Amino acid sequence: MSEKTKKILLIENDPYLGTTLVWALASGLGDNAVIEISNTSDEALIILTKQKFDLVISEHHMPRISCLELLTKIREIQPEISAILISDFGPDILDKEIHELIDGFISKPFGLEKLFELVKETLGNVNNKKSSNGSTSQRLPANTPSNYSPTHKKNGPNNHNANTKSESAGRILIMEDDPGLRRIYKKALSRSKYKVFEADTLQMGRDLLDTHTFDIFICDIHLGRERGTDLLIEKSEQLLKNGTQVIMCSSYGQYRYLTQEMGADFFLEKPISIGTLLTLITRLMDNKPIITANPTGTNGNPQNKEKSITANLPAGLETSSLCQSN
Repeated sequence: MSEKTKKILLIENDPYLGTTLVWALASGLGDNAVIEISNTSDEALIILTKQKFDLVISEHHMPRISCLELLTKIREIQPEISAILISDFGPDILDKEIHELIDGFISKPFGLEKLFELVKETLGNVNNKKSSNGSTSQRLPANTPSNYSPTHKKNGPNNHNANTKSESAGRILIMEDDPGLRRIYKKALSRSKYKVFEADTLQMGRDLLDTHTFDIFICDIHLGRERGTDLLIEKSEQLLKNGTQVIMCSSYGQYRYLTQEMGADFFLEKPISIGTLLTLITRLMDNKPIITANPTGTNGNPQNKEKSITANLPAGLETSSLCQSN
């Protein structure tokens, strides 16, 4: 990337996902980029008429406008702008016209490092595009493979998870009262072959825990007037007996150590990147606790599950956004 600061416009209609991506890009790119966000296509087009940007990152499906129409209008306003498209599907579903209007493509779910690489590569081509009169424009060919990423060309096909999961990768319960977040989590986890169950109240979570066994329980702390920690305390012995690993989530970092004391395995502070969540769950599934016939110690208290996950996580996760119980 050039030493000159680049301007990026993110177009994302999901406010939470948009905020998460802005935070992630700002953290990953630092002073090399200034990121703005728009939650509607109309607002984005107005912004583009008033400010010049080097790169636009857009959600594939935006309300009230087709992807092709949005990209065409963006090119009409700023012909030299680079464009990256984010989609729930692979690039093979895109029309040829759309391929010709974008410089990069990334499918959900994706790791943040994959996004950083694509953004840096695309921004690195900005000056080349401007000086070559279009002769070296890096448009994606219509037959771009669905696992496209910058590392694909160097390292071969790039799957999000190192190990291909079986059809029964694991059972996960998500207890979250925000329907948008539940949708994002479920979509990402389902694409990774996990069987996902949802609950938006304590009673729904209680019923599912009573009738099913789960590998992982993702539990939000604040559910309206209810508290996920109440269910954690209530079901702690059952969760331990079943070998269910618990991830507590909250926007308030001060709950980190409180949830440890309550028996949670990990704490994630919102906003949570999908890459962080998937990496953690992969590590948890690869290091399932050993279930013994007697899950309690000699003093009658639940024994701690064996945990060796943190050492396998990407550098920084174990101290910044994730806490492992001891």
